[in-house]
Amino acid sequence: MRKMIRMAVAMTAICYMALATKAKAEQITVEKIDAINELLQASGLAQSPEQLARQAAKANGQEVRRRFAGKPEQVYVRAEQIVYEAYMSKADAIKQANQKVVMAYASGLTADEINQLNSFYHSKLGRKSVFMGSETLRFRMEQSESLSQQLGQDIAARLKSELGEELGLSN
Repeated sequence: MRKMIRMAVAMTAICYMALATKAKAEQITVEKIDAINELLQASGLAQSPEQLARQAAKANGQEVRRRFAGKPEQVYVRAEQIVYEAYMSKADAIKQANQKVVMAYASGLTADEINQLNSFYHSKLGRKSVFMGSETLRFRMEQSESLSQQLGQDIAARLKSELGEELGLSN
């Protein structure tokens, strides 16, 4: 008898999961995906592999110029090309990551919530929010790089002063 009850409960659970999955799949429509893509564009979160590659190449080119000032222009141009090509070689992975973001939004937000967010990001305040978010991210990346370099130097100095002999580092 217990076995029959367990089996009935298990079958009910399986049926419920199948129905829930079907209902969830039905909620993710082409219109909803289009609205999510619009939202990601408006919010600044959507980037094509080409956009991402161009941005990374530009940032890397600026870094190469800063670190290796005075080199011929073709060195900087080639550095940017190398970064661009590296990112573009991963274009399919970037597209797959973008698709996962779309599906996360599709399963986490209702169509009404997506429309509300779209309205916000198309408003003046929404556009300001996107700009401020990108500026904040840029600042934090610069701050993180600077802090990382400083920490690396501090750690190396402490290792040398406290464990120099044990590590075979000369003073």
